Amino acid sequence: MKDRYADNAEAVVYLIFESGRFEKSRLFVMSRKNAIKFCSRLETSGQGVGGKWACAFTTYIDDWRQCLGTFRKEDGRFDRLLEELGINPIYRGGQTLEPEKKKHDVKLVQLALF
Repeated sequence: MKDRYADNAEAVVYLIFESGRFEKSRLFVMSRKNAIKFCSRLETSGQGVGGKWACAFTTYIDDWRQCLGTFRKEDGRFDRLLEELGINPIYRGGQTLEPEKKKHDVKLVQLALF
């Protein structure tokens, strides 16, 4: 079972609005520890045409790699903040995702000495 509260748990960052509505398009994937730092900053909330908004995160989206189309293309608005906080997201909307590295299969080879 995954520890969703571990610092290194994968967190999906998305937008939530004052009305309680949340943005279905997601912004980033980063570690839970970094998501807490990021979403706690004033720069990750504001007022827009749709009302007040803020960034929030969840560690309960396990299949985000299969749903890359649900991420909005990153426009760079948070680049300076990410750099200031030393955060390099695991995934940003619009980027190409490398295939997930699998654990190496170890094959034992028997050597015959003649």
